Amino acid sequence: MEKTSKLSTALLEDPGTKTKREKAKRLSLIDLLDQWTGVTVQLITLVALMVVLSVYGFYILALIILGVQILQLYTMKQMSQRVEAISADQTSSVRMINYLVDLLVNRDTIPEVRMYRMSSYLFSSMKESFTNNFKQMHRKVIYSESLNFSQSLIMILLNATTIAILAITIGSSGQSAGLFVLLLQISGQLFIVIPSLTRVYTDLVKSRLRYQNYTSYLDLEEQVLRDQEVNSNRNTDPMEVQVHQLFLRYPTNANNTLSNINMTIHPGERIAFVGENGSGKSTLVKLILGLYPATAGNIQWLKVRMKS
Repeated sequence: MEKTSKLSTALLEDPGTKTKREKAKRLSLIDLLDQWTGVTVQLITLVALMVVLSVYGFYILALIILGVQILQLYTMKQMSQRVEAISADQTSSVRMINYLVDLLVNRDTIPEVRMYRMSSYLFSSMKESFTNNFKQMHRKVIYSESLNFSQSLIMILLNATTIAILAITIGSSGQSAGLFVLLLQISGQLFIVIPSLTRVYTDLVKSRLRYQNYTSYLDLEEQVLRDQEVNSNRNTDPMEVQVHQLFLRYPTNANNTLSNINMTIHPGERIAFVGENGSGKSTLVKLILGLYPATAGNIQWLKVRMKS
């Protein structure tokens, strides 16, 4: 809230800024701290168990487990980044879907929607956005299930390999069955720690990406303006608004939102701006009111002497 209150009006109206703000809301700093703590604890436990295996001479087994774990964490990191990227991309589409739904069901907007006969257009736009969003959700589910399946498969193979190595090595060396039971319990603890470490690390990867979005929003340029003193002597003279070659381009957009706008609004005249969502209607009104500057062009408010 503090950061948003310090941003300029033009930046707040930028679609890219709105998307960044929605992405920044997805971060939980408490979860991030908890995940860092969990990863640290699980890593220490994993290293301690592998040291015990090495003390009993199972260096190769410890190296195999370590190698598999590193490979698994790397794979989980790549897949988690893809899943989180899809979730982040859905932020903008979800915001648009909610906006379209609000237009179609809000009693304050329904009269205008019906007046301009936009119900079918808004519904088709919402359906298209929802379909694209559903396809992205389907991809995310596939990636997530692939993560779970690959992790389960790796753990089954690693567990079987560990038991086989322990049984063959201890049996061939003629050592006691008690040692085999001890090492089997240690390996059992390993297969509790490894999935837990993988799960917490996967969540940490997602939270770190969300933290980058969070800091990206905090790094936006601030514009703190002092509140202007209210002048009790209001200007009641008739005014004429002249707009000449007006252009506006948001910082995050490659194309102009408004291009070469020319118009004159006479005193007492009522006009309406009609266009698609995002075409720049509200932006033009805010430019005329002087809430933020245009990229190019000028707007003049001229006093007009009314005929008696």
